[in-house]
Amino acid sequence: MVYIPKDIRETKLWMQLPAALAHIEATCGEATGWLELRQALIDGEIPARWGFDAARVFPLIYEPKPLFSEDPVTTNPRYWHAYGSKPPFDGLLFDSDEWRGQADYKPTLPRRRLFLLKQKILEFWPLNTSLISSVAKPPTPRRAKTATVEVIYRLAREVYSNAEGKPPNSDEAARLIAKAAKKPGSTVGKIDRELVRSVLRKPEFSAKRWSRGQRKTSNNSPK
Repeated sequence: MVYIPKDIRETKLWMQLPAALAHIEATCGEATGWLELRQALIDGEIPARWGFDAARVFPLIYEPKPLFSEDPVTTNPRYWHAYGSKPPFDGLLFDSDEWRGQADYKPTLPRRRLFLLKQKILEFWPLNTSLISSVAKPPTPRRAKTATVEVIYRLAREVYSNAEGKPPNSDEAARLIAKAAKKPGSTVGKIDRELVRSVLRKPEFSAKRWSRGQRKTSNNSPK
């Protein structure tokens, strides 16, 4: 059994704001989706976390970056009402109560991604199964098949075990993993690039890669 690091396991438990809002709007309508989610955030009913922001915390250069920040998400009604009838399309929000929607406010830090607990989103806004037509054999919904973390770990290990003394850098390894997933007859499924990068940053693989100096020396060595 392959051990999956905690931060990667937790990724599956959370939804980013745009995905959560799209789900809610599909169940209760576009006009009220954001209003309902906004009120739930004000009431503190939806566990929420800010994404990690490197501008606030400076980890060591080789230290894996966490998925989440420890900064609390506000429940201040004035903050959430400042976004009006809809949050930004990209889902990036200011994480400070100092912002109240003022046009002249210029924050010194970048906006951040908001993660919402998937279990609570699905609990408050379950899919409306009554809308499914009652026919003899309803069509099977199409679902995108995505490679699991376990499969990506297996492919990454194969890539580095077949390196023959010249381990690929992270970009090359990601391309080789994607190539392996597209082989005829492969059942791996769609490759999530962000998940692949997260796996390749783990010490198990980062320790096998050469530094730039080592790679340059190897390329210039006589054959």
